[in-house]
Amino acid sequence: MKVIGINGSPRKKWNTATLVGDALEGAAETGAETEIYNLYELDFKGCTSCFSCKRIGLEEHRCSMRDGLTPVLDAVSGADAVIIGSPIYFNGLSATTEAFLERLFFQYITYGNGPTFCDHAIRTAYIYTMNVTEAQLEHYGVDINRFRRFTRRILGCEPFELYCYNTWQYPDYERYEHQIFDMESKRVQREEVFPRDRAAARELGRRLASD
Repeated sequence: MKVIGINGSPRKKWNTATLVGDALEGAAETGAETEIYNLYELDFKGCTSCFSCKRIGLEEHRCSMRDGLTPVLDAVSGADAVIIGSPIYFNGLSATTEAFLERLFFQYITYGNGPTFCDHAIRTAYIYTMNVTEAQLEHYGVDINRFRRFTRRILGCEPFELYCYNTWQYPDYERYEHQIFDMESKRVQREEVFPRDRAAARELGRRLASD
């Protein structure tokens, strides 16, 4: 079992990266081989609509762009499972995570018969971290991951999902404006809730690699 972790946050040692790492540790506990990629370290762009992956007669339908994302796409294509973590910015995944998913999914979309060129199901989990509370997210009424249905169609699985709310954004709130935040709820989240989120991420990784 090979499990790839994707950190779609610009920070490598904060909420999203921590939870993706915990999920990979859970997968490793089942005997899975794991690897993590930090998208913000890579030089790449989203799909350029060149349609090279749709040419007739290809043995493999893979993205023809060659840049910093190519090794990641190759790793995911050869994996059994992928864990994708992203902070929520403006009610959606980070722009870099979306660019990654554009490239991952579009290479597999077929305009002919059948739903996908992906030759095996890739089990998928999404981890979302956000500054809003669960009640605030429900109030907005938005679907924060518009790629969910493409995961089902293209990668052939119902994705696991883990939501981490009301995150602690930076170490020292006294250095930044924070009047709109309830600092007591932030403290509780960091000291009491986030450890439970980490345990849930580890369990998610175990389930992804063993179910």
